[in-house]
Amino acid sequence: MKNEKLDIFDLLKDVLSAVMVLSKIPVPWEKISDDPPEFNRSFWAFPIAGCILGLISGIVFLFFYLLSLPIIVSVSLAVFAGIFITGGLHEEGLANTFRAFFEGKDKDEIIELMKSSNIGTYSSLSLIILITIKITALTSLGIENFWYVFAALIVSGTIGRSMIVFLRSISNSILRADEDDGANETEGNILWSSLGLSFLIAIIFSPFWVAISGYTLCVIQTYCFMAYCNKKIGGVSGNILGANEQISEIMFLLVFSAVYGAL
Repeated sequence: MKNEKLDIFDLLKDVLSAVMVLSKIPVPWEKISDDPPEFNRSFWAFPIAGCILGLISGIVFLFFYLLSLPIIVSVSLAVFAGIFITGGLHEEGLANTFRAFFEGKDKDEIIELMKSSNIGTYSSLSLIILITIKITALTSLGIENFWYVFAALIVSGTIGRSMIVFLRSISNSILRADEDDGANETEGNILWSSLGLSFLIAIIFSPFWVAISGYTLCVIQTYCFMAYCNKKIGGVSGNILGANEQISEIMFLLVFSAVYGAL
């Protein structure tokens, strides 16, 4: 978003572009604009798209919970709904990244493994651990107050997507090496818009100190992950951005459940 005037319709198109990037939700773009979506400009709207996706998962949870299904079943269905509407985009990034980093012996092998969609032991373990932590953390919150689950799904999805933008902006790109998508320079105003929006949504939907501590932890974790990736392979790829999104979601859920979850 450079120094050009944007109207509400332009901002809405950015939000829809972000939804197209981050999910499988069908967007009839040809009915909205004659121009192709400007995906690079839409990064500021990633937290809004994350909020929308988290809201959908939250509604799924409330629907089944209010039908008197057990809390763990309702939470599980909400988590699976989130995976379904994104096509497992970030989960795939996490699985590929874990496999590559654990099995790759050097930079070139790590990058090659990250390109592969084959499921290995580390890929499977990472997904099992990911889903288990999400479901148990959310269930712990739901036992105390089912609205905590609704809030946690929204805020974790929002922060996770903003950390994509943050990691992308502070990292070197290995796009030329691995031809992956998603790692380029991010303009400063897009970055700060994304971080500001995600922080605002976190403050609105979650308890104040959970928002502060959870958000801060995600920023620190993202910076540490950047340093690790730079040391291992000299930058980040789309898979790494997706992996960081999932790790950030888990970090926030762990903070929320540690403070407000059932013991």
